[in-house]
Amino acid sequence: AVKDELGLTVSIGVSFNKVLAKLGSDLKKPDATTVISLDNYKTKVWTLPVQDMIFIGKQMQTRLNRMGIFNLGQLAKASTEALIKNFGVVGERIQKCARGEDIEPVRNCDVQREIKSVSHGITTLRDMETFKDAHQVIEFLSDMVATRLRRYGFFGNIIHLDIRRNNLTHESRQCHVAPTNNHDDIFKTA
Repeated sequence: AVKDELGLTVSIGVSFNKVLAKLGSDLKKPDATTVISLDNYKTKVWTLPVQDMIFIGKQMQTRLNRMGIFNLGQLAKASTEALIKNFGVVGERIQKCARGEDIEPVRNCDVQREIKSVSHGITTLRDMETFKDAHQVIEFLSDMVATRLRRYGFFGNIIHLDIRRNNLTHESRQCHVAPTNNHDDIFKTA
């Protein structure tokens, strides 16, 4: 229906918990539906590399691999104590997800999360080749962040700038500042 009405392809994951549904939506692209059930999740999920699961980025993947954990089945069967020792409560959480034991409820679309940070990003239409180009983008982003901070009645004390290059490598820097929601403070620091 989405394809017919809007001309868009979608990938859908259907499962008994939201982490596995998300994983299922990533398995077949584009325009597919993947069902991960209680009966088939071990055969469909446990052979996948650990980095295929949400919450597991490059650094965690490297640390898991050093522990001899390369796929989600190995993660599910690993020592819970070792995972907690290496990753804290996150270790136990990712193991429960690999075991299909994630019980966190799906939030209704009208329930907002508690706002803990304010950020704004943009993908420019063309490559930024000069400092002047970057200067304009950073000024725009600083204004967006400052406006939202004031709207929420917040002050930020960490300024973080992340730059992604056209070859998909990225670099980031951050620093602490006195609490602010002022555009000029954010812009000058960035």
